[in-house]
Amino acid sequence: MFNNEQKKQIAQKLLQQIRNGGGCVPQVWKPQPGDAIAGEFLRKEERQSSYNGFPEYHSVVIIEDCEAGHEVAVWLSPTVLRERFSALRPQQGEVIAIRYEGLRPTVSGGEYKHYNVRVARTEPIDWSNADPRPLPIPIPDGFFGPDEMGCPEPYESDESDF
Repeated sequence: MFNNEQKKQIAQKLLQQIRNGGGCVPQVWKPQPGDAIAGEFLRKEERQSSYNGFPEYHSVVIIEDCEAGHEVAVWLSPTVLRERFSALRPQQGEVIAIRYEGLRPTVSGGEYKHYNVRVARTEPIDWSNADPRPLPIPIPDGFFGPDEMGCPEPYESDESDF
């Protein structure tokens, strides 16, 4: 839970957001190629839409736009944008920037929406386990090799076998 000082700060921030037009449904970011947005990552929500009469659920991130001063909703429907957020995993309070780069060609001849996403971390990332390597397995005393267990030696072929 929040202590009294934190509650007071949060309440002041919420009041400021409501007075600036926040608190309602945030404006949806609909970028054109080259458009960018940056601000504090506030939260991630799940929203429902409809496609051909069937419900679909999408992740939506809410950012407090640093330039506009109000909340903006960014739908993570484009695959590249969703994958970037999934890989970066921004946390509440971190500052993020998103730039829509426009359409790019796919290998199959189609097009996809390309995004560039950056996150300013509030805490350092622990990279100590980024590339885990298996620990060496000690060979116990009395280990039996293939010939000691009665197993045949590996078959070696020469070109005459083919």
